[in-house]
Amino acid sequence: MAKLDIASPDIQKLVQDIANETGLSQFVSFQALNVKKSKEVVKVKKASPETEVLSDKEVIVLVYENAFDRVDEATQVMWLRSELSKVSYDSEKDKVVIGAPMISVPLYFYQKFGNVALQNAELALHTIQQLEDEEKQRKAEAKAAKSGKRKKNNY
Repeated sequence: MAKLDIASPDIQKLVQDIANETGLSQFVSFQALNVKKSKEVVKVKKASPETEVLSDKEVIVLVYENAFDRVDEATQVMWLRSELSKVSYDSEKDKVVIGAPMISVPLYFYQKFGNVALQNAELALHTIQQLEDEEKQRKAEAKAAKSGKRKKNNY
């Protein structure tokens, strides 16, 4: 018995509608597949080179249909949007990028502190991003200074 098959037409349409709405469909092609068993209801992943050649699809959307079909359409759309928000297209490098900063807050912590817990988790992400940006800037400045010294020495 296969562990994967093509997702239902309704799910295919939802994925395509969201991709069109977000503008991703201009740059990225999606294939929704049904998984028979999973710990996640919806997951996006980059297609392997073989899959991309065979199906002409760059991103695979794995949907655990048994769980997906148990909720209302608004929740289904929210789950799909959440996963598709991880997909972007880097036009400079002409490639699909999957991944986005994620925050993780234990359920008990969220129940106890509410949105403050989320805000603090988000602040942690922003702080890390600032440090990474500062490091990139420092490296770029050092590279520019080093290249400037080389030009001086060559003349």
